[in-house]
Amino acid sequence: MRRSGQVAFLVFVVAVGVSLLFAQRLRRSDPVVLGAKRTVAFSPVGSGPRAAAVSFYLKRGDTVAVSVVDSRGDLVRKIANGRDVPARKRVRFVWFGTGADGRRAEDGSYRFRVGLTRQGRSVTIPYSVQLDTAPAQPRVVRVIPGHPPGPFLLPAARSPIGIIGGTLGRDVSGLVIRTDIVPAKVVERRLLPHVARKFPWDGLVDGQPAADGVYMLGIIETDQAGNKGSFPPRLEPIPGPVRGRPGVTVRRLGVSPPALPAKAGSLVTVSVDPRGKKYDWALRNLSDGPPLARGSTRAARLRVRIPARTHGLLKLAVVGNGRRAEVPVAVIGHRAPTLVVLPAIRWQGVARVDQSGDGLPDMLTRGGSVHLDRILPPISGGLAGLQSDVVPLLGRLSQSKTPTVITTDIALATGRGPRLSAFRGVILAGEESWLPSRTLEALRGWVKRGGHLLNLGNDSLRRTVEIRGTVASNPSPARKADAFGAVLGRPVSDSSELLVWRDSLGLFSQTGGLLIAPPGSIPSLTVEAPGKLRSAAGAKQGDPASAAWRFGRGLVIRPGIEHLARLAGNDAQALGLINEAIRLTAGR
Repeated sequence: MRRSGQVAFLVFVVAVGVSLLFAQRLRRSDPVVLGAKRTVAFSPVGSGPRAAAVSFYLKRGDTVAVSVVDSRGDLVRKIANGRDVPARKRVRFVWFGTGADGRRAEDGSYRFRVGLTRQGRSVTIPYSVQLDTAPAQPRVVRVIPGHPPGPFLLPAARSPIGIIGGTLGRDVSGLVIRTDIVPAKVVERRLLPHVARKFPWDGLVDGQPAADGVYMLGIIETDQAGNKGSFPPRLEPIPGPVRGRPGVTVRRLGVSPPALPAKAGSLVTVSVDPRGKKYDWALRNLSDGPPLARGSTRAARLRVRIPARTHGLLKLAVVGNGRRAEVPVAVIGHRAPTLVVLPAIRWQGVARVDQSGDGLPDMLTRGGSVHLDRILPPISGGLAGLQSDVVPLLGRLSQSKTPTVITTDIALATGRGPRLSAFRGVILAGEESWLPSRTLEALRGWVKRGGHLLNLGNDSLRRTVEIRGTVASNPSPARKADAFGAVLGRPVSDSSELLVWRDSLGLFSQTGGLLIAPPGSIPSLTVEAPGKLRSAAGAKQGDPASAAWRFGRGLVIRPGIEHLARLAGNDAQALGLINEAIRLTAGR
């Protein structure tokens, strides 16, 4: 019995092997489903094929069932059952991309399986069909010809060419997007060949040379399945970080503002980019008048000798390639008890300049990092707050005959300028939007020991930043209170009256008891301990919208009025307030 069982098993194995061999040979030598054609890719939500079709004809007539199977061979849906198909007649079946439950199947690769009822066999058509509902994902990888780290700069000897990567498709359009304006705007659109790999841009917009600014080369296309997609995926806001280097900057002139104060008689080196053209330069006082120094050159690094016996803030004007740019130059002169700090970190932090080549402005307000020695284009209205805050303040200081020393917050943060300990008073001349935490702590300690701080910024001292070398990075969100405990409200949308309700310091003694805060002013809501309020004006009793308070042995003054120094030019109350604020800060 045992031997007969072994023989039976051996016969079974041989029979199975023979049948498999016969079936394999039958598949190879006797195909029964002929001339199969199918939709390569489709998308029920795209602009191309909305369904997948398969067509074929049979060598011999049969009753067929047609199913869709996934990449594992599992059944997804039957799309035909019991249909009589005569020999040599092409038939067509359609799948709309849904499973047996009527829901859309997952994106992926599928095949059609044909069951032949009379022949008792089934055939899986070997060619797959792709169900794809994802948007096309083209992108501009980089801009050629090669250029140093940073964006491609126009004007240049050659035009930029964007190299296209990602999906390959049809209905391709190249986009030129200006990104340094809000909202970003497509300024040029150009049809490209199908399956395009390059996007050349001639630097023109509507047939004219593109305006100075930051641009990104983008692309729109439709993939094989009919799904449209673009790079960038949307315009406002453009999602970052952007992969690759699709940026092009148009800049006919650029100048780097000196980050540190200079000494009288010293040489100052300023980076200038006139795109290879000759340029003229002149160094003047803020009040204009004849140049203190001037010249013409093509040099990329301009070296200017600061005249002896000068101090304060000078301006360097550069004219070339049809553009004019002005940058401030702080000069340390004689000793004085009051230090004026310029917001140089903010000047670079809010400048819309692409330093990485990704086609987006690199700004601290966007949470990115910036180089503090960047070359800046001519900025409409000048550097942020220079004309509206700094220059009017220096005029007030001159008229009040208050001797000062001028430095920058970069110098203060890096220890490369005057030290706080040498001064009785410090005036923050503009918005100190970002300072390193150690600098804020140094200011707090200096005030606690008896220093007087006048904060003319509207939204200052609430955010930190890291500075390493010449790079500022990791800007923090705004804190509830600034470094001296002032909890700030929202900017006011209309002019508002501030009534003086406390004034033991005499800060408001020249205002007549009333102030007008213009739109955009940010009031203090309260002053946290250990601050002890001494002078305050607000919309009601107990409201310290504009205030001064003791902080340790020192004093903090926060007017909280937008562009106070400029407003003082034609408003008696504002003039009285800033004059008294300067007097208290200087300790007079």
